[in-house]
Amino acid sequence: MEWVETTGKTLVEAVDSALTALGVDEADLEYEVLQEPKSGLRGKLGMGSARIRARVKPISREKPNDRRRRRSREEKGERSEGSDRNRPRSGAKGGKSGKGKPRSNDGNSDSGNESAKESARESGKDSDRAEGSGEAGRRNRRRGGAGRSSGGDRERSVEKSSVSVEDQAKIAGEFLEGLVGSFGYSGSASSVIENDDITVSIEGEGLGLLIGPQGVTLVAIEELSRAVLHRACGSGTARLHVDVTGYRAARREALAGFAAQVAARAVETGKEQALDPMNASDRKVVHDALVEFEGVETLSEGDDPRRYVVVRPS
Repeated sequence: MEWVETTGKTLVEAVDSALTALGVDEADLEYEVLQEPKSGLRGKLGMGSARIRARVKPISREKPNDRRRRRSREEKGERSEGSDRNRPRSGAKGGKSGKGKPRSNDGNSDSGNESAKESARESGKDSDRAEGSGEAGRRNRRRGGAGRSSGGDRERSVEKSSVSVEDQAKIAGEFLEGLVGSFGYSGSASSVIENDDITVSIEGEGLGLLIGPQGVTLVAIEELSRAVLHRACGSGTARLHVDVTGYRAARREALAGFAAQVAARAVETGKEQALDPMNASDRKVVHDALVEFEGVETLSEGDDPRRYVVVRPS
């Protein structure tokens, strides 16, 4: 995650400035003290400011080996099956031994359940690979998609809005400036248009509140802006992206660096590494950053909003 440097008359003020800049709670902040405030005459502060280096806490965790879990389940199944065979069956007729065979329909049911579960797992893996950095992911990205169907893109190219892209950018910019003002801040919007993509950037002081922890507030503002644009211009609007004080570019760079560290750890330990849950755009940054990283592949697991990236040795 990106580092920022902040200063203050006291260490508390420097930390508060970092919290505002990153838009996180203190529990999510990691910082290093670069300079303690120095005292002047008679112990008064003011001879030197406190300076810290801070970032959002990066978190990754080792993911247990699937093969080991599967082997454990198989061993448990064997023990369970052995105990079932040794257990006397009740209701035996005609003086037959109580060690009757298990009923065939139970076995079929268990087999069917296991087969269904295995199919579901394989299906989930296939869909994740499409988003990940395996061969399927690479093919999808070369076609211009990240594990998503291209049908939506074809639809947008056919049903373009009657409102020009330039006017759409103006509408989005005016809405965002008004939104920033409603929070009691001052910010100016500028837009960049590339084909059917609009990126509106907001610049101003103290706008960390509009970013939020790991950019969650910014994602919500972006979705709200898209809804406003769609309502104003109808269907077929350009793809809108929103940024605040260059946060997205800095986060992409930080995520790519963090992903490389996690990938190196996966290669070194030979164990899968699971990152914290991320939104779709952040997951794509991680997948793209590790496409050419030797010795690892990536896939996504889980369901939104708790979907996360797994980096595993290939």
